[in-house]
Amino acid sequence: MSPQQTFAIVAFDGVCNLCNATVNWIIDNDSKKQFKFIALQDIDRIKDLPVDFQRTESYQSVYLIEQGKLYQKSTAVLKICQKLSGLYPLLYLYIIIPRPLRDLVYDLIAQNRYKWFGKRSHCRIPTPELKERFL
Repeated sequence: MSPQQTFAIVAFDGVCNLCNATVNWIIDNDSKKQFKFIALQDIDRIKDLPVDFQRTESYQSVYLIEQGKLYQKSTAVLKICQKLSGLYPLLYLYIIIPRPLRDLVYDLIAQNRYKWFGKRSHCRIPTPELKERFL
């Protein structure tokens, strides 16, 4: 990946149904194709990301890598929303809520996502049409 890359990278839990649905939602609302995606379970490619990225085995966060900066949890979600089409950028206004409070809600959902939304037995494999959107 070159330093001049023009896309942001979203790293997500590839076996989480909620995470995969979120990736689909981002793709559907990313009219400028600003995001590429990678599953946290893709260890070989994760280590090549353009930031000092310390992947944990818990997969409890979504990560956004944009212009050499790493964002996680609620901040990553809000920054993603900021770049989407439609009214979704308005959700970025929630950034005024202190991060510890935002992350408290994020953590509650993250800790229960498998119970509430389910889990796949293997990571997502992109369709041929979406293959270029994944690293």
